Amino acid sequence: MRFAQVVQGLSHTRDLLRPIIQVDNVLVDEARNTLTWRNRISGIVKNVYYPIEYQHLIDNRQYSFLLTDGSFLQFFYEFEGLKKPKSVRLALYPPPVSVSATTEELLEAADEALDRQDDHLYEHLYNWVELMEAKSVHPTNTSHVRFDFDSSVKVHEKAHLQFGAITELRVGADFIPQPIAFVELVASLINGLGPLAGLGLRHAKNNCGDLNAVSRLISIRKSA
Repeated sequence: MRFAQVVQGLSHTRDLLRPIIQVDNVLVDEARNTLTWRNRISGIVKNVYYPIEYQHLIDNRQYSFLLTDGSFLQFFYEFEGLKKPKSVRLALYPPPVSVSATTEELLEAADEALDRQDDHLYEHLYNWVELMEAKSVHPTNTSHVRFDFDSSVKVHEKAHLQFGAITELRVGADFIPQPIAFVELVASLINGLGPLAGLGLRHAKNNCGDLNAVSRLISIRKSA
């Protein structure tokens, strides 16, 4: 995988998403061999209720593409030179979706938590019941999906798929995807996305970042 191939892959992704892009915030920094977004703030917002995390990132324009359904995508690739990926972050943040649970169902779950002496879950559920009754506010069951790669990491998989900020769950991969390949992965979560086919996907398949590692759960290798 080369820096120029990633930039070309981003161009294919933009063409695919063009009908549903609200804001294009992509920044290609050729001096630093980096594909990013304007005014990028590094790091992950952890231990924060998802709607707060989502709104914080929207307010600070922490996205590559903001889409018409309110979701947004992040594409970050940093290279050492022109041929060696150093750090990658690909993420989809869907808009928060309210759960359909009733106050009665939450109270029942809270009572069960209390019976198990799970005071933390009991207080969490009971507080939500009070909010639902007082302000008609419902909790959400949504979080983000992201793919990370860090060439220097030693304590876990260098390349992995992750859900939200749950650091205990990483699904290892033996390659680094092009932007449009990540879009293909999360396509079912994006409203209004057209069919994925043609030049962009062929480019993504032919120019992925093969890590030459033992096959992981997410793999580009064919079975023998």
